Amino acid sequence: MNSKSIFFICFLLLGMKISAQPAFWQPPTEPEVIYYNFYNGIQMIEIDHNSFEQIKIAYLDAINPINSIRYPMYGHNAIIFRKQNGEIIAQYNLSGFLNNSKTDYKASDFIPPQELTVTHPHLLPLIGKTTQTNYPSSGEYVFFVSDGKKAGLIDTLGNILLDIKYDNIIYFDHRYAVNLNGKWGFTDSNFQTTIAPVHTSLIPIKENVLKIGTSRFGLIDYNGNILLDTVYDELIYKQDFFLYHRRETQDSSRYNLYGIIDFEYNIVTPQIYYQVEDFYENYQHSRKYWACKTDGCGFIDSVGNPLSAFRYGTKPIFVYGYYRTSLYPNSNNRVALNTDFREIGTQYDEVKHWYRNGLFIVKQNEKYGVINSFDSLILPCEYDLISSDFKNHITYLQKDGKKGVVNDKGQILVPCKYDAMTLDVAYGKIIPKFSKDVLN
Repeated sequence: MNSKSIFFICFLLLGMKISAQPAFWQPPTEPEVIYYNFYNGIQMIEIDHNSFEQIKIAYLDAINPINSIRYPMYGHNAIIFRKQNGEIIAQYNLSGFLNNSKTDYKASDFIPPQELTVTHPHLLPLIGKTTQTNYPSSGEYVFFVSDGKKAGLIDTLGNILLDIKYDNIIYFDHRYAVNLNGKWGFTDSNFQTTIAPVHTSLIPIKENVLKIGTSRFGLIDYNGNILLDTVYDELIYKQDFFLYHRRETQDSSRYNLYGIIDFEYNIVTPQIYYQVEDFYENYQHSRKYWACKTDGCGFIDSVGNPLSAFRYGTKPIFVYGYYRTSLYPNSNNRVALNTDFREIGTQYDEVKHWYRNGLFIVKQNEKYGVINSFDSLILPCEYDLISSDFKNHITYLQKDGKKGVVNDKGQILVPCKYDAMTLDVAYGKIIPKFSKDVLN
């Protein structure tokens, strides 16, 4: 607002006496909005954020119905000046610092309670440095209002966007969830009802998909179209599909078994899983899922296709390019899987991961060797010891009582012919302990 507009307002309001109390426009339910009408055709509207912010509802938990009241969000008040025809002159957010202290202004700061006169000194806080205008575009702001019991929405001109009749209103994804007599519905961004408030539970779970129902669940979109009938005892949203459970169609089991419904709302697997978990690799979702049947667990993809055998117990740990898990039901029988979900080293007596290059120490007939993640033999099982204590990518191995040196790629650097040796990592030397030789 330029200086001419400011002085125009001041000229109109300065020194004007009002012979009677200001006329208050008041809806039937008395929302926290007050309209001050002056003889010169200028109207001032006070909107008390510090009261009506408390009516805002937080969508705190997608698991529970939307019925939680947000902690009070105290904010600034707003003062709006407009002409009789509705044209906005200016709007101010009345929050700033006055005498070095935080202040939330009210209408009484501009209308003296005794004289009922708006004077230039009373307007100074508006045009000073303590506040800034955030207008002019009419209808840009939407305000929650309440009479203490019911909630509604108005715009900055005071036009009612949603009648002040709702128990709760929540802003969600450019829409509004509304609660009327304990039932939930939705409006679109233009405040038109798209889902009538008839649902006891109405939970947004993904883009344009809402979960409805209490004891039986289904899915609808924001236009109220049925995506899945309310026939399921449970519906669980995963990143790539939904899990469903119907008690009357489940095979006999001590578990609640789940099947998969894809994002086209087609059933793609029967109810065969009692557990389906997202699987993360390198702190990111792998688009693989760890799923458990009654006879073991394994991996599936995003449409339920098996990626591995279902013969494992514990959920795998992904480390250095392989999976570490155990067989079902014996959790002590540990196995390793490569990234193609092939078991590694099953023909050996023992398999142990060896450093970080996807190699494994294997044991057979009390001798040790090295294989890679595809079971290719790197070192034959003819060593008495292959150490896992690496220093600068090299370590010891031992054969027939003699020591040698091998790197982390399984390449022999020093053959096994020394009684003992020291790895001098700082100088890049390998020093046989009982020899004068120094090997570079």
